[in-house]
Amino acid sequence: PQPTTVSFTVAVPEVTDVANAAQPNPLVVSFAASVAPLANVGKDVEQGVAMRPAIPGTWRWSDQRTLVFQPKEDWPVGQDEHVDFGNALLAPQTLLAEYGFDFRTPSFGVQLQRSEFYQDPVNPGIKKAVFDLVFTHPVQISDIEKRLSLSLSDRSGGLLGPNKGAIKFTLTYDKLRLHAYVHSESLPIPAESSSLELTLAEGVHAARGGRPADGPLTGRVEVPGLYS
Repeated sequence: PQPTTVSFTVAVPEVTDVANAAQPNPLVVSFAASVAPLANVGKDVEQGVAMRPAIPGTWRWSDQRTLVFQPKEDWPVGQDEHVDFGNALLAPQTLLAEYGFDFRTPSFGVQLQRSEFYQDPVNPGIKKAVFDLVFTHPVQISDIEKRLSLSLSDRSGGLLGPNKGAIKFTLTYDKLRLHAYVHSESLPIPAESSSLELTLAEGVHAARGGRPADGPLTGRVEVPGLYS
């Protein structure tokens, strides 16, 4: 007869809610049957499980079927990990279908949350594009400043004459560097409706390093023409 084996599922940790000073989310392994030694339930695990590369933290049986790893600090960014189970972790009669698994820690990402054409209500001559970039982790500021650009898709000119260069902009950040606010310089009014395009080239990293965000990222704001 074939031996009975126990399978398991893995709940990979989500990105830590840094904005609310939350603790890092744990890695949770849920077994299909009771596999923990009864004497170890509710206690820290000292042997029988290993993570490579090693991350400081604590393994613990929360119940007979659930093994939890709580990292001491926030997870590394986008790092591939492997976990091995040994016989010392399990009740003597337990046979697992697999004795290890791979997972990746939360990856760094960036999204364009908001983009709009803004006209100053006090001084209508000030017209600009505003973009709000949102990051999953605090961003490396130097990466943004080197890789961000704005350009008009139609450079035929407007009231201020032809615009032959890239559009200048200013960058500001929130306290945690989870948001970057992009404000273009005051835009000339083109003869025909146009659009201002934002491009964020690939290679932007979190402040803590790790894998860069997938890229590139693009966004667009419609710029009304003179007769719009």
